Amino acid sequence: GWIVPRKDAVALAGALADVAAGLRGGGRGGGGASRAVTAAGAEARWRAEHWFTVAAMIDGYEAALAGAEAAGAPAAAEEARGD
Repeated sequence: GWIVPRKDAVALAGALADVAAGLRGGGRGGGGASRAVTAAGAEARWRAEHWFTVAAMIDGYEAALAGAEAAGAPAAAEEARGD
């Protein structure tokens, strides 16, 4: 995908323009998305399917809660859990 620095409107606008141009032009042959846009979409789909599974999200929340409790912040952990 296109990653831009936080709070950099110019970089964000440039990335969006690149995506739009890639979707419109489709590269040299025209018609359809460019290879870069197609590849970025495929990579994003792969990441979503492999990095952001429900199990991975649960593991991440559990690790964050365990870290908060280990750091001596049980109130923050209880709040995050909804206790």
